[in-house]
Amino acid sequence: MFYTSQMEVYVGQQPNGPYKIDTNAKAVVQRLCQPILKTNRNVTTDNWFYSIPLADSLRDNGLTFIGTMRKNKREIPDLFTQKNERPIGSSMFAFGCGGTLVSYIPKKNKNVLLFSMMRRDNINGVTGKPEIIHRYNETKGGVDVVDKLCAQYNVARGTRRWPKHGNVAGINSFIIYNSKKSQLNIPKKRIFN
Repeated sequence: MFYTSQMEVYVGQQPNGPYKIDTNAKAVVQRLCQPILKTNRNVTTDNWFYSIPLADSLRDNGLTFIGTMRKNKREIPDLFTQKNERPIGSSMFAFGCGGTLVSYIPKKNKNVLLFSMMRRDNINGVTGKPEIIHRYNETKGGVDVVDKLCAQYNVARGTRRWPKHGNVAGINSFIIYNSKKSQLNIPKKRIFN
């Protein structure tokens, strides 16, 4: 079940003044994670938001982290970025910075790099993929699901100003309703689907 609890609208670079905030990736993730600090939850990011300082900050605040990495990051050993010399389905692991770096070759000329603070070097016996890859795939789709539901149940009419706010509020209401539906004694004719 996906539920949007925090979001920020990116409005570009702000002029100096009382409303100017830091818009770098680490600062944005830290602001969005404020309500869940010290809850031992996981934060999943793509390569735009990944950084070792962010992972350290989240760990220090009681959260775990998993995210894809760009191949040009200086903390990645050269051996991990090679894709032509390695067989399809091969995995490499490195441990440090409080987590695990995995390099996985899913197909020819494709290299997936992930950093995780959660799992180690387990390989799934059925798929042959690292468990870190499975965990990332399970948790990466939250934004995609919300975007898909917003497009499917669009409520924006006659406005171009932040129309997704109404859509996300509607999706969240629907999710809460469905989670509580069994506890409510609503006659069948009153349920709107």
